[in-house]
Amino acid sequence: MGRVRQKSISPQIKKKRKLLRRGIVHDAISGRDFRELNLIYACEQCTYFDENSTSCILGHNAKNHLEERQLKTYYNTGRMALCRNLEID
Repeated sequence: MGRVRQKSISPQIKKKRKLLRRGIVHDAISGRDFRELNLIYACEQCTYFDENSTSCILGHNAKNHLEERQLKTYYNTGRMALCRNLEID
């Protein structure tokens, strides 16, 4: 029996695979939930947010989670980019 030859992946394909990144996840939120529940959805509401530098002390990019941007995205799409590490005061 002959040897099974494994195909090698070219360096160009490997490079493309490394460049593919998953984008930010936007969760759907019903209008009723948004109106009636006290949702915590913005960095300004989180313990890990430094108001002086407008940044997250955990190192996350805060620009997608700031209240102004969250509301704009929600009113346009019905979705928000909720932070998975949000800590409520």
